[in-house]
Amino acid sequence: MGYLTSYSLGTHNSYKDISEILADIPDGEFEYLRYAVDEYGDMGQSCKWYEHDNDMKRLSLLHPDVIFELCGEGEEQGDSWKAYYKNGKTQRCKAKITYPPFDENKLK
Repeated sequence: MGYLTSYSLGTHNSYKDISEILADIPDGEFEYLRYAVDEYGDMGQSCKWYEHDNDMKRLSLLHPDVIFELCGEGEEQGDSWKAYYKNGKTQRCKAKITYPPFDENKLK
């Protein structure tokens, strides 16, 4: 068994498009990344990419000036997050689901 997550990957401030970066990855490297996202960084197959944090840190070291944005959507409701990677460092942001307060004027 295991926990499945759907991923997407993009870049900020990059001189290269994510598709160019992904195309430059040698065969045999970052194997789960190839399942997790397609050649454009869009969601691929849901997978058990437990080493995504280490893999993304390694990838960011290969492109130290690029800010990578990895988005994840887990199996459980509300398990959505974004992680940013630059030069081996990371920032992880969990989604916050909020609801506006009740407003009687909006009743129909």
